[in-house]
Amino acid sequence: MDLLGFLFRWSHVLFGITWIGMLYYFNFVQGGYFKQASPEGLADAKAKLAPSALWWFRWGAMGTFITGLIPVSYTHLTLPTN
Repeated sequence: MDLLGFLFRWSHVLFGITWIGMLYYFNFVQGGYFKQASPEGLADAKAKLAPSALWWFRWGAMGTFITGLIPVSYTHLTLPTN
């Protein structure tokens, strides 16, 4: 389980970085652009850019959750009971 635990921990870190990075993107980059964009540019960004960014955000969050839940569940199930 050492190698598997190592892989889950690092996957958890990488998914978390992706998730938090996308959160910063939405708050600082995309939000500022949407305020200043022309109506044509805004419509194009909402149609093409936002769905792709939301896909990465959604799966970054899900990957973080799953790669955190599995090691915690394994640890909880393998603890000795008194």
